Amino acid sequence: MIATLIDARLAISENTAALLDQKRFALIRRVSLSFQIAGQKVQEASDSELHDILAEIDQAQKKAEKARSEASRYSGGLLQSMSLMTAATDEMTISQLRLKFYSAKYGLLGLPGISGAEKPALPPGKVVQDKEAL
Repeated sequence: MIATLIDARLAISENTAALLDQKRFALIRRVSLSFQIAGQKVQEASDSELHDILAEIDQAQKKAEKARSEASRYSGGLLQSMSLMTAATDEMTISQLRLKFYSAKYGLLGLPGISGAEKPALPPGKVVQDKEAL
């Protein structure tokens, strides 16, 4: 998961630098731009898709607030630790949903390297039958 986030940040940074270079050259030469990334035109999400993501964020925030209030009921110990862990997990969910929102808003969901759709061509090592495993 962390490797995916690092790959996403690298891809975003590389694309941003390329877009800014194109924009600078276009301004100098007075031409209009149409952006494509890896041969694909950048398409932002529709308003309904963004609205759906915002609804998910609202639900996650309510769930996180409920988890925080549950944690505040305890003064310490295992129960409070578990409740705080649940609240922290919910906060991470909110962060991921915000990343999804802005990626969709600016058309970054379909970028190569971010979608995670790449699968290794061959499994690592040699595939053996169960009887040959030992």
